[in-house]
Amino acid sequence: MKLNISPLRVEIKPNFTLLFEGRKIKPNIRRLSEMRDVLLDKEFYRKSDKRIKLYYMYRDLHRKDDEKIFYREKIRFDITVIPPRRLGIEFVKTAGHYHPAVKGKKYSYIEIYEILHGHGLFLLQKRDGNKITDVIIIEGKKGDKIIVPPNYGHITINNSKSFLVMCNLVSSVFKSCYRPIKQKHGGAYFICVDGIKKNERYGNLPKPRIIKARNIKSMRGNIYKLFIKNPKMFEFLNKPEKYYKMERAGLLPKITK
Repeated sequence: MKLNISPLRVEIKPNFTLLFEGRKIKPNIRRLSEMRDVLLDKEFYRKSDKRIKLYYMYRDLHRKDDEKIFYREKIRFDITVIPPRRLGIEFVKTAGHYHPAVKGKKYSYIEIYEILHGHGLFLLQKRDGNKITDVIIIEGKKGDKIIVPPNYGHITINNSKSFLVMCNLVSSVFKSCYRPIKQKHGGAYFICVDGIKKNERYGNLPKPRIIKARNIKSMRGNIYKLFIKNPKMFEFLNKPEKYYKMERAGLLPKITK
């Protein structure tokens, strides 16, 4: 599968090796065994081969000529491939995580995704202490860009019959926090074949707001090319306090409460 990420030359081979600018990149692989604590269907897990490969991650990708820009701006570019699959009564999903707060700030780091192939769902959940105060399910398709706002955890779900391929830009200075979602045995809601199911371990939850991915008028073209051309456009990834200013100015779509 060739991916259209101009100016990059990118192809995913049948064995999930990534050809990136002529280089062979092997993925980090998320297997079923690593998802045990976040699955709804425990019977499915018990009966399944724990070595099943669920999705593939290719991290910190860039052209040699662009290396200085990424290092200077402390930004990383990744690609994720999620083949279609059911996890028992659930659709295949990522493990889910939060980002830590920027040191000395009240806001967590932000991430931006772009769908390169297929379509899927992004479940975003805002945490305030031990409470979830907002849940958004964003429907995205090829070409859409989805921003994970400050203080939201996120899970990506492939609820389609085709491959879901995404790229993302994110700060390179932190490690993601998987434990909070793991401790609750999944996200606030499970996306199942027969509908959306509440995760009872969270207690009281707001109803999910289901929306389509919003157009980001200030971002025309793919996020790799945009970043190389104008890194300052993505300054909010390391300075999340700028996010709400950009939202108010109409530079980013308002999806938060």
